[in-house]
Amino acid sequence: MGNVGKVKPALVFDFDGTMIKLFLNFNLKNTASQLKECVKKYGVDFDASSDAFDIFKAIASALPDGDMRKSAYKEANVILTLAELEAVKSGLPVKGVSEIFMGLYEKGYNLGIATNNSVECVLKFLSEYCLGIKVPVVGRFGDKPELMKPNTWSLVTVMRQMGCDGKNTIFIGDTSRDYECAVKVGCEFIGMAHSEYKRERLMKLIAQDSIVDDYYQLKNKILCLYKYILTIGREINEE
Repeated sequence: MGNVGKVKPALVFDFDGTMIKLFLNFNLKNTASQLKECVKKYGVDFDASSDAFDIFKAIASALPDGDMRKSAYKEANVILTLAELEAVKSGLPVKGVSEIFMGLYEKGYNLGIATNNSVECVLKFLSEYCLGIKVPVVGRFGDKPELMKPNTWSLVTVMRQMGCDGKNTIFIGDTSRDYECAVKVGCEFIGMAHSEYKRERLMKLIAQDSIVDDYYQLKNKILCLYKYILTIGREINEE
């Protein structure tokens, strides 16, 4: 793309698990029960042990495509969004996220967020922990769960809003879904491992030096990759 090197590289962040441990202190069992009741009127029953997000995603296979499925998804999305908004209040921000994210923003870095969570949830987090700063956010599309990661839709959409593509984007995430998206679009990936469990899973996918534990480590990693992308961009434009 001709814009490589002419625009600031994009720093795109996943949300839950990367910026905040959203449901760490929130019980999703009630939300799962509400979702089961919601879809029951559409003739769909789920196992008692079903996870809230699993129920949301499984509506597609339980109902034929059409108005009924769209209605079920819209209702389910409202329930899930309300739970996410409530969870922000008790969630635990990843160490250093407010300071470093705002610091990058104030220095003019090109920031964005691509997530399977609702946009409303992310905006609430930014309002409470980052002084309400405005960055592009692409989140869950209510009646189209097939667009959720590992589909690249949210990542590609936010990159376009930021004027970037895979060649000049760094994606920061904490799951294999995030990594898969980065590989598909051809961008650099940094793994956020705020627990040993996360680190072990990410190490099966990427080198240890591409994994960070918090935002203080992330800042140093970003600066190195950022300079590299700028250098590559200049080389491409000079050819």
